Amino acid sequence: MTPKYLINPCKYGSHQPRPEPATEVVEFPPDSSRPERLVRIGNALAPSAKEIIISLLQQYQDVFTFEPSEMPGITLDVMQHRLNVDSSHKSVI
Repeated sequence: MTPKYLINPCKYGSHQPRPEPATEVVEFPPDSSRPERLVRIGNALAPSAKEIIISLLQQYQDVFTFEPSEMPGITLDVMQHRLNVDSSHKSVI
């Protein structure tokens, strides 16, 4: 498998491999009314631990957000997405 790379030369000085999960993962929607919203947990967990984690994620699904619009009132000082793009390079379309 070819490693994926994070591109942030300002921070890392070179391309670094993106970390991969140590084990296979299982995806599931914590909210059955929003099946497109998936979370991942490790498949190597004991079945009882997996059940507990899934149960907790479903019980506390209201504390997770998937979009910035679900966090009204959060100042940009706390959370902000920006692209680390060198303005001297041309865009590739």
